[in-house]
Amino acid sequence: MAILLALSAGTGCSASIRQLAREAGRGTAEGALGRADSKAARAIRREAELLAESIAQATMAGMAKGIDRELGPAVERMLREHVRAAIEDSLDDKMNQTLGRTARVIGREATIGQMAALRATRVAETAKRGIQLGEVIAGVLALILVALIAWTVRSTLRVRRERAEMQRQASAIRLVAEAIRSAEDREWAPELREVLKETLHDRAEAELFWELLSARTDGAIRRHVARTAEEPRPPTEH
Repeated sequence: MAILLALSAGTGCSASIRQLAREAGRGTAEGALGRADSKAARAIRREAELLAESIAQATMAGMAKGIDRELGPAVERMLREHVRAAIEDSLDDKMNQTLGRTARVIGREATIGQMAALRATRVAETAKRGIQLGEVIAGVLALILVALIAWTVRSTLRVRRERAEMQRQASAIRLVAEAIRSAEDREWAPELREVLKETLHDRAEAELFWELLSARTDGAIRRHVARTAEEPRPPTEH
């Protein structure tokens, strides 16, 4: 880099130096020869210009070699030791600040993302547990409903069976009461009543039986009394 700067500087300055050398050579020749306008004077003036230009070129070549040997390494060493270190320090500071900000932003975003993911996971787990709990509750309620339906059906069937049994028992008691009513005029009717009392003692059907029997019996007695009063009595012997 130093060599390029030196060369560019040398290249830029060489034209000016050559021009100055040419002018100096011309001035020197004119001062020495005066205002002579002869061919010899012109030749001497041209030779002086060429000599001055050659001296300038030699000087520039020496300067270029000196720059290449001494100035170039010195500038390069200066750039490497001072400018490069300053640039690296500046870049390091800026880079460190940038990296620090980037690391903080990344850490903050990662923390926020982790917290959001954790909240989402907790919400998902809570929803999943709620769904599972709801399924369990729904299953328990379904089992309770099925049990209630089964119990209701069973109770209804049992009530129907008991009602049918009671109807059959009432029909049987009614038939027995009618049979006893029809046998009220028989001689063994009082004995049958006594047997029924002993048999139906402390039975749930006894009350219904005696209610039916007393109602039918009262009607039969009234009819029997009326029929007996209408019949003619036989004459009494004296």
